[in-house]
Amino acid sequence: MSWSVSVASVIGGGAAVISAVVARFTWRHRTRGLALPFLGLIVTLATWSLVYGIQLGYGTLAGQLAWQRVTLGVAGFVPTTWLLFVLAYTRGENWLDRNRTLLLLSEPVAFFALCVTNPLHQLVWTSSSLAATSVGPVPVLSFGVGYLVHIVYAYAVVAGGIGLLVVYGTQTAPTYQRQVLLLVTAAVPPFVGHVAFTLGRSPIPALDLTPFLFAFTGLVFGLALFRFELLELAPIARSQSLDEVGDGLVVVNERGEIVDLSGIAPTVLTPTPRVGDPIESVFPDTTLDALDGTELQRSVDGRRRNYQFEVSELTAHRDRTVGTILVLRDITGLRASRQRLSVSNRVLRHNLRNDMNVVLGYADQLESRLDGEDARHAGKIVETAEGLLELAEKARQITTLDGDGGERATIDAVVQLSAVVEELETDHPTAEVRLESSGDAPVEVGDPETFRLALRNVIDNAVRHNDSPDPVVTITVERTEGETAIEVTDDGPGIPEMERRSIESGTETSMEHSQGLGLWLTQWCVTTWGGDLLLEATDAGTTVTITVPKGRAAMPSDRDTAELDG
Repeated sequence: MSWSVSVASVIGGGAAVISAVVARFTWRHRTRGLALPFLGLIVTLATWSLVYGIQLGYGTLAGQLAWQRVTLGVAGFVPTTWLLFVLAYTRGENWLDRNRTLLLLSEPVAFFALCVTNPLHQLVWTSSSLAATSVGPVPVLSFGVGYLVHIVYAYAVVAGGIGLLVVYGTQTAPTYQRQVLLLVTAAVPPFVGHVAFTLGRSPIPALDLTPFLFAFTGLVFGLALFRFELLELAPIARSQSLDEVGDGLVVVNERGEIVDLSGIAPTVLTPTPRVGDPIESVFPDTTLDALDGTELQRSVDGRRRNYQFEVSELTAHRDRTVGTILVLRDITGLRASRQRLSVSNRVLRHNLRNDMNVVLGYADQLESRLDGEDARHAGKIVETAEGLLELAEKARQITTLDGDGGERATIDAVVQLSAVVEELETDHPTAEVRLESSGDAPVEVGDPETFRLALRNVIDNAVRHNDSPDPVVTITVERTEGETAIEVTDDGPGIPEMERRSIESGTETSMEHSQGLGLWLTQWCVTTWGGDLLLEATDAGTTVTITVPKGRAAMPSDRDTAELDG
């Protein structure tokens, strides 16, 4: 079983090298969604070319047949890896879940097993001989039923993949149509070459030219990768992605050219953008970065609509920027809802504050003039009016919260809590508020004022709703590696179970609702910081635990800021 270099083995090795170069580039971009299915296809092509080249270097039938079993087995994987890549390209890699992928791979695995064990059953080929050709000795095989069944399935899979690409190419943007054209061009010659081999019509009798034609396939794939950005701008589940990201989409490559338009974008942008145009032709007076967050108003189908621009970079391997994505979101309903909510909130708080001040004024006069049971009734009116005014103030504070938490700041939780304790001791002289902590406790949250507001709500709630004439509230600060936990424990009656369920579930119903806005205000503050709020009933009262991200060392000016604000 001596082996020597032949013309066929050199050609096969050369085709394998070309595919290997493409595979190496793809591996460097393996984080891209389409990269792994494409890599699987390229590695299979390279392996087939290499193994067939090694096989044809043997001068004896026994030596060639030993490798022929591996060659045919590896070749059996090519149709399936081709289909997996096409499905990932046209339908999205998420569609290829584990079960679908394993099902498709089961056929080539079974065929590989048949090839390796062919001497036992002769289902793949029944007889063989060695023929001399212009490129060296080549085995001549009489194929059996196992091979015929496999080849019918394989041809259907390859043809189906090509057909799927052609149909997809007629429905997509010109940039992707060029990609599709290259992919089909790369697939057709090896496919035709293998059909000719199976039918005994190969230009060199008995020689399978398919692995050699993979050199052409590798070059065309390389063109698709390097010139037409196959991995960076692949239309993976394009329509589904559009549904998820917004109502209009513009994709711009790194040269500033529009490479794709989707949804409402061609309709609402003026002048009407076209694929291939520079983005400056649509936005001559501004940059894409400056558009981020701005709004656009247009009349669509006779209705006035509002759109908001969102701009983000399209990055490739090692965070290399390959383009920009411009999304237009229809915010017409959201904008109207915000406007109605803002006006309703302002009018309600204004009227409530004014009317409650009138009620409070008359109730104060009644309480001072009356005595006995009537005076207590007037006092209850005063207490209720003050509670409603406090509720209106908390509603105002809620409307000023930044929905995404705004700019983060590192502050010392102990310093801020000390300021809150001093305020509460002044407001509630009969209450005992203990702060148990030593050293600094840097936390990364919003501004100090918002942090104190959230903690004050919890501690003030613990004091106000305590039936004891001398309520006791204990605040403990515990530090862990990545976060800081602030526990507020009281000896009062505890937070009602219905209110705890409402806060924990994040919703209110007519059957389950909180009694005020204080805990909601704290919950929203903590959530925007990336923390958690936990309410626990204890034998002695209630423990409220606020967990917030740990920050770097507290700023030297933090204590001064707290003292000035306090």
